[in-house]
Amino acid sequence: MATGKWFFDYDADRIYFSDNPEDHVIETSITNMAIHNSGADVTIKNLLIEKYAVAIPAGAVGCCEPEPVNWLLENNEIRLNHGAGV
Repeated sequence: MATGKWFFDYDADRIYFSDNPEDHVIETSITNMAIHNSGADVTIKNLLIEKYAVAIPAGAVGCCEPEPVNWLLENNEIRLNHGAGV
């Protein structure tokens, strides 16, 4: 690996760096969604939902078909996700 590069071995749950990560913050995410939209009449309230590895253009909340029915999102902070938030 070249300088500035890294490798995530998913099978072994290990991350390898070519450079020494000392004195740096390292974060990664493998969970692809916070809440799947499989139910109806759902309220999601007062949550911090961040740093999910959701694929673009899906969202960390209600990411897939079919579209959510009667969902209410209230007073949530949804941020820093790989794709969309909602």
